[in-house]
Amino acid sequence: MNTFLLDFSLIWTSALALQWSSSLDNDLQWRSVDWNKDGKPDSSKDAWIISARSRAAQVIGGFVSSELKNGLKSRPSTTNLLRQNKVDLSRIKWAHGVNSKIQLNNSIRGNAMIIEGDVSMGSIDSRDGMDLPIMAHPPLKTSDLSLSEFVDTVLHSKTSKGMKFDFKQLEVVEPSFKIIKSRANEMTGSLWLNADIVQGPVNASTKPVEAAQFLKLVKHYFPYAILSVGWTTRFGPQLTLPLQIINDGSYTMDHMIQMRDVLKAAEIQQPITFPIRAGLSTSPEAHASILWLLKQFENSSLTIWSADYDMVDVPGLMKLVNHIGKENIYIDVPSGLNCEIQHFEE
Repeated sequence: MNTFLLDFSLIWTSALALQWSSSLDNDLQWRSVDWNKDGKPDSSKDAWIISARSRAAQVIGGFVSSELKNGLKSRPSTTNLLRQNKVDLSRIKWAHGVNSKIQLNNSIRGNAMIIEGDVSMGSIDSRDGMDLPIMAHPPLKTSDLSLSEFVDTVLHSKTSKGMKFDFKQLEVVEPSFKIIKSRANEMTGSLWLNADIVQGPVNASTKPVEAAQFLKLVKHYFPYAILSVGWTTRFGPQLTLPLQIINDGSYTMDHMIQMRDVLKAAEIQQPITFPIRAGLSTSPEAHASILWLLKQFENSSLTIWSADYDMVDVPGLMKLVNHIGKENIYIDVPSGLNCEIQHFEE
């Protein structure tokens, strides 16, 4: 078996001895463990030294290959282990909007731990024929990279980097899930499945992905993947007429209740992260509402995101971050905002 495909018990036991530098630039040390209970470290399993970025993407995952799935439900959750070890999830490095071959190759060679791309139905630039799942953000319908090529390229890189797929249209979800499922036995990194399934602020007009069907498909194909579900939003510079910049708005309790209701109706049991837009998460109302939602789902987390030109009240955002704790928050924002967050001092 590939050395990255560790026995799952090894992952759980070793995670308890995890030592992670605050910069994520050092290696994880999988320390000596007395596996056979004879009072001595088992040297045959000693010194697992693996790139921190690759290993963290695997440990954080919530998804493991089918060879490792047996007994998963009886083991402690990944989120609990990370919380116990106070891992700073905000320092996980992302590659965002990876929708072309050159972007994908650069992301694999770079320091990103999780590679995110948008999946749409469309065609490959150099080919004729029927539509298929491609890497493109709507309304684009062509790309030089198909979903199949994306997954195969990551798997063949032997990096164990996580993959996150963002779906804006329901029609592409099941064809995409079938493609990913056919390669599940080869996956060693984490799998994230993202969609906006509830209409959100500020009077968002974008149609959400149909919640009940999306959640049904996720449960059927990938009950161990990380489920990333959020709200459609309308914030920042608007490129449609009339041109305007929206800088005021907030998540409300109504938004959180709607999300709670659709997830409870679908009887979701797998790990959940809620992607929230930074600029809409800074008010006291947003803080109270988001905290309430997190309490409805054990071991849930936040993923804070932002568009390039969003206005963000960083002190207001950091009140939320500090209250929840960086061990419970992923941060996937532009580099300038990320720098402000990481170096914020009250």
